[in-house]
Amino acid sequence: MNSFLYNTLNSYHNHPILFVFGLGDYIEKLFQNENLKFLVIFEDNEELIENFINKKYIISLLQSKKIFIFNANTFNFDRAKELFLQQNFMFYSKIAEILKFKNSNSIQIIQDYINKAIESIFNALQSSQECEVYIEHFCKNLPKTLSHSSTKNFLSTHKAKQKYAIIVASGPSLIKQLPLLKKIQNKVSIFCADGSFTILHKYGIKPDYVFCIERDVINGKKDKVIGSWNFFDNNFGDFDRDILFIFSDTVNPKTIKLIEKNNRNYMITLSTNLFCTSFGFDDFGYCDLSFNSVANLAYNFAVSLCYTNIILIGQDLAFGKDGNSHPKDFLHGTNLDSSRYKHIKTIAYGGQEKVYTHAAWLLYKEKYEYDISLNKHIVKTYNATEGGARIEGAIEKPFTKLCEQIIKENTIKNIKKLALPSKHSIYTNLQKALNHFKTINQASNNFLNDSKKIIEKIQNVSLRVNSLPKDLSLEESLKLIDFNQISILQKEIKLYKENIYKNKFFSTILLSYMYANECNFIQLECLNTNIPSKNMINQLSFIINHKRHIEEMVKLIQFQHSIINQTITDIQELISKDFS
Repeated sequence: MNSFLYNTLNSYHNHPILFVFGLGDYIEKLFQNENLKFLVIFEDNEELIENFINKKYIISLLQSKKIFIFNANTFNFDRAKELFLQQNFMFYSKIAEILKFKNSNSIQIIQDYINKAIESIFNALQSSQECEVYIEHFCKNLPKTLSHSSTKNFLSTHKAKQKYAIIVASGPSLIKQLPLLKKIQNKVSIFCADGSFTILHKYGIKPDYVFCIERDVINGKKDKVIGSWNFFDNNFGDFDRDILFIFSDTVNPKTIKLIEKNNRNYMITLSTNLFCTSFGFDDFGYCDLSFNSVANLAYNFAVSLCYTNIILIGQDLAFGKDGNSHPKDFLHGTNLDSSRYKHIKTIAYGGQEKVYTHAAWLLYKEKYEYDISLNKHIVKTYNATEGGARIEGAIEKPFTKLCEQIIKENTIKNIKKLALPSKHSIYTNLQKALNHFKTINQASNNFLNDSKKIIEKIQNVSLRVNSLPKDLSLEESLKLIDFNQISILQKEIKLYKENIYKNKFFSTILLSYMYANECNFIQLECLNTNIPSKNMINQLSFIINHKRHIEEMVKLIQFQHSIINQTITDIQELISKDFS
């Protein structure tokens, strides 16, 4: 242990987090290093884990979430993903290397899980522009959300009365299942992805619920032509009656306008991000959109409504044999995704062959597999797509066989129409939203003022460095810089950023930018060369490069501040018009 402790304290002194295989009495001594914030330990001896987690000082560390202890025998990809999605651990993605307190064949397996989880999260990461679009859509959609039925009311009044829910996705194999779906449509609840809505209408199949989550941003650019609103730019008359359209708060407000234009019933459910939950409108949420497609969201709602048998159709998550990404009659064409992403091989439905998929579909597949595993004790999930990619955990069964069971069911649909909130309730919630928006913008003002002061200090350092005589050696130049002041400023920048991390008002708008960039600064801080001049240069690099970093954050906060200012005006006008 002494050599492990000595090497770790010397080589990893600057690391804010360490990943270690093997429990030992080194833990207390490692935490004597004030730079260490978190310790993640993997152990394959279950008895040793039990002994350690009952020690008083370990209990304290576990409660304060400074230490995380995992059974190496049960650690997997899903656990790795959960780990890096909490505590801003993605900031440490470039230093997530497992240290060996003891040797084990499991070390590389766990390291591979960690690497794969980090890659998966980065693949799902939104661009900064997508974060801006979310804030804009949330702000515009919130008054509509509060004037319609809450998610809580929906879940309580629409509890499953049939045994079966069918999730209708928009994969290339969908069409072949529709004749059977039409025969059983009155004996099941149909959860329809937005892209399948016009297809079901064409084939005379009426869904009970239609879902949409799309922001209509592709590769960081707002898509002017191909938008999810196109699925609702129609009027199907009596066909629309009793269908409930369920939207996430991310949807383009244009979608809501089209829904209202044709008097369709709808509700909006709020997302689980910290910005959204800070408003405290818990009855109107929450849906987890991380790694979710619209069909994933529909599946989550079917689980929440207590359906015990959920059937997936059209859920290929892969290209068809002809290379198509979507079915015939799909509004945006059969090859919408065919050339948009790199093609990747994955195991096919049935497990015998390989099919081509892409990174986004793999994320949705992983999310299905996680949710299916999480709910397998209460829900049987059937994949009746009969094509596409294998979804591990789902029971692969021909749709014909499932329909033979369903047709025998003696069920009658009786879905209640959701009541709208009272005028008083809407007014109260709008006032609550208005006050909270004002609180957020006051915090924004404080942040922007603090940012201005930090940027000025960084500029002074840059001016000092640039004004050094050109004929001096590196060592002579470094002696002319006050590194006590540099160290103070470095601590000030770190404290400034820690306050941002903790602030739920900015977490959503800054999320992607911080995940993509903060890991580089942490990696720079962790460099320990044992050469004073190189460490000084690293310090200067850390500070000077923060100017651009902070300026980018300022731009994002200014954008949010501007959107919220407009929202405050809009809500004030709405209250004045409808509630005065």
